[in-house]
Amino acid sequence: MTHWTSIPPSMKSSWNASDSTYRSWVGVECDSNHHHNHFVVSLNLSCFQILGRLGPEIAELTQLNLIEYLELSQNNFTGDIPESFGNLLNLRFINLYSSLMKGLIPESLFRIPHLDTVWLDVNELNGSIPLNVGNMSEIETDAYALWTKLEGMYQSKTAWNKALLMRRLVNLKLKGGISVAEHTSEFQNLVNQLATVKMELDDEMQALLLLSSLPDSWETLVVSLNNSAPEGKLTMSMVTDALFSEEARKKEMGGDQSHALVTENKG
Repeated sequence: MTHWTSIPPSMKSSWNASDSTYRSWVGVECDSNHHHNHFVVSLNLSCFQILGRLGPEIAELTQLNLIEYLELSQNNFTGDIPESFGNLLNLRFINLYSSLMKGLIPESLFRIPHLDTVWLDVNELNGSIPLNVGNMSEIETDAYALWTKLEGMYQSKTAWNKALLMRRLVNLKLKGGISVAEHTSEFQNLVNQLATVKMELDDEMQALLLLSSLPDSWETLVVSLNNSAPEGKLTMSMVTDALFSEEARKKEMGGDQSHALVTENKG
């Protein structure tokens, strides 16, 4: 976006104007079933360390007319939440958690007809919560009561929201140009969001899902980890340690092929 002064290498290399379908753009998911398949339905830039103002143009692009999922948490944005976000009429999920946002919460955001999940906490927002939040008929004067009401209404534990988060987690893949730290951070962010809707994944399930997010070039590592797991049970610490070690080895060797760094379990 024009107001962003710093973006990660993965965005610089993949956000190429020559690809008008946006299929290769990191963090972008398009509607494969729509007759105009260049429409974006999901934009996930969580933990990308983006620096700059979150300008209104993000909500004015024709390509975002069908967007349902907008994940912009844990970045370094400046300025207010754009009033133009209210133009994203198909939006169902928006996350601006811990993104240094300031100013007022725009009323337009809560006029979006199908929006059912909003994350705005850990920012520097001020002023009152818009009166149209959930068609509130009276003004709450206590800040805690206001935020509790907002949380209860928009961090909803609906089946749709659970399915959406699970789809994001299952479809998450480590892409070229993305570091292991960025990838595991995005993975953990989705796991944490699932926990808030009462879908907590045990350690072994998280480890297996993280392994399944690796590309084919990491297959040797995946097989080796599975073979060396004590009693056939993987842990998150085992998997993450192996991923960071493998990344370091790749950088040192300058190779593209994955070789397992896990020693066989002797116990």
